[in-house]
Amino acid sequence: MADLTAPEPEPPAPAPQAAGIALASLADVAALARERRDLKLKDQVETLLHPVRFEPGRIEVELEPDAPTGLPGELGARLSDWTGMRWVVTVAREGGGATLRQRRDAERDRLLAEARDDPNVAAILTAFPGAEIVGVRVTRPEPEAVDPDAGSADGDTDDDAD
Repeated sequence: MADLTAPEPEPPAPAPQAAGIALASLADVAALARERRDLKLKDQVETLLHPVRFEPGRIEVELEPDAPTGLPGELGARLSDWTGMRWVVTVAREGGGATLRQRRDAERDRLLAEARDDPNVAAILTAFPGAEIVGVRVTRPEPEAVDPDAGSADGDTDDDAD
C-alpha cells in the first residue's frame, strides 16, 4: 500500500542574524567581541578599523597603517563562528570614518570643553589653582514623579465615589 501522507516541509532557512545576534555597526562587533571575551579583537576593532560600509554579512573598512594584514580575515572568521552566518570583511583604500576609539575620544574632549566653559566649573577651577577636570559624567534627568493624590487631568479624583 502506498504512503499518501504529504512529504515533510523543508526547515526554514536560517535568519540572516542567527542566534539572536544582530550586528549593525562596528560598535556592535566590538561589543560582541567583549561579550565573547576576545579583548584583543575588541581592541583591534576599536582602534584599527575605519568603517566604510556595514551590512549583514559584509563589512568594508579602511585599515590603520599598523593594522595586521590578517585582521580582516580573522574578524570575518570570528563573526562567522559567533553568528552562524558567513561574514566577509573587505578593505577599502580610503573613505573610512573615524575609528570607535577616535569617536569616543572626540566625545570625551567635547564634554571636557563643555564642562570647562560652564561658569560654575570655571569658578571652581579659579578658586582651586591646580585643579583639573578628570572626567565628565552625563546623567539623565529623573522622570517627573507622578503624585498619586493629584487626580486625573480632567479634575476627577477617585475620592468622588458615588
